[in-house]
Amino acid sequence: MELKDAIAKRYSVRSYLDKKVDKELVKEILEVSKRAPSV
Repeated sequence: MELKDAIAKRYSVRSYLDKKVDKELVKEILEVSKRAPSV
């Protein structure tokens, strides 16, 4: 599944791993999230 598809489907994650996230991935997520619908 592409990140864009996951955001578009508005899937909520309820559990998380104790693992660091790459800064570039965070930047990409924030950039794509600007286009996600808001409630």
